[in-house]
Amino acid sequence: MHNKHVENTVDDVFTNPSRDQSAVQRSRHLPSNLTIVKAYWNLGTFRKGSENMHFSTKTYFKWSTVFKYLVNPLVVYTDSEEFKELMERLRSGRVNNTMIYLTNRTDFWPFRLPNNVRSVYNVPGYPQKPPDYSGSRIQRDSTFQIRGGGRHRA
Repeated sequence: MHNKHVENTVDDVFTNPSRDQSAVQRSRHLPSNLTIVKAYWNLGTFRKGSENMHFSTKTYFKWSTVFKYLVNPLVVYTDSEEFKELMERLRSGRVNNTMIYLTNRTDFWPFRLPNNVRSVYNVPGYPQKPPDYSGSRIQRDSTFQIRGGGRHRA
């Protein structure tokens, strides 16, 4: 079976513009007092959705390039030095409205609950397949309307 990986190199991130660039540029219609908060935790490569779809750290690095074009204030939490450096490069023109925190994810209480999470997954009959977030994306897409009739799709 073909194993599909969604990834690019970090160099590709800077030499090949993102297709989502125009969508983020449209986000300039968001109120300027709206602060965006993002967290990136290095979870390695994992399967999500279909059997052949895998997401790697490089996938999220590529997707995060859209934050270069965001004019709103941005707060980033990460446990990855490499991701921190990427965000510093992407936001170098917006240092006055960007805060990047390199932290340990276990500093956040939800990550201190692995036994609780494990107990849920170990319940007999609990689905043993990777999550499929397509329903949440549909909800998100219908929620975030951009002025002017367009939609912002992340």
